[in-house]
Amino acid sequence: MNSIFNYQTLKVNLSKPTKTLFIELQSEYLNWETLFELESLLAWSSNRVEIKSILLTSAHHFFSKGHHPKVLQKMSTEKLQQFTQKLQKINYALHCLPQTVICDLKDGAQNIALELAMSCDIRFGSDSCIAEFNHTKIGVIPCSGGISTLTSIIGAAHAKSWIMSGEKISTDKLLSAGFLFKILATDQKQVKINQLLGSIFQQMDVQRIQTKLGLTETY
Repeated sequence: MNSIFNYQTLKVNLSKPTKTLFIELQSEYLNWETLFELESLLAWSSNRVEIKSILLTSAHHFFSKGHHPKVLQKMSTEKLQQFTQKLQKINYALHCLPQTVICDLKDGAQNIALELAMSCDIRFGSDSCIAEFNHTKIGVIPCSGGISTLTSIIGAAHAKSWIMSGEKISTDKLLSAGFLFKILATDQKQVKINQLLGSIFQQMDVQRIQTKLGLTETY
């Protein structure tokens, strides 16, 4: 894979065989710099229809823990609102991209990182993947653009229970509810990812993009 761009919080590579852009988060938490770099990269990607898929992943075993608790405590109401609005724009951009966007949740994610993952078209995780919608426990409202998508993905009853309980949602529940497309065991992971990216590569561009846009309108 060819390394492109020189970001501080993102590692970006391009795989020519499947025309896939790999985006790897370098921090365990989502911060301002990560959001600015993601926004810039997605704006660039929106005009690169020759790229067929984007795989969003992390350098850590956990996809992302979302807000950093100590940073959040020091953030003013105005700054928090600006941060939320920035993430909303990114989540909307993911829906509108011409590429099929895949999120590797690995061992799981929390609060706003889950909203980021929900804006991707396909999600998979490890066999120990855990989702924790702990927004209200850390003092934020789940309003970064992913919750309405969650209702469309798993249904209103499941969405309300998961968010209002604040409990950790197990791998089996994530899979059975349709939140995860697949569970990938470590020894099979790379093979399965390559198969998925290869399948997307074989799709006709115009039809794939129009299908995504049509499905997005239902959210």
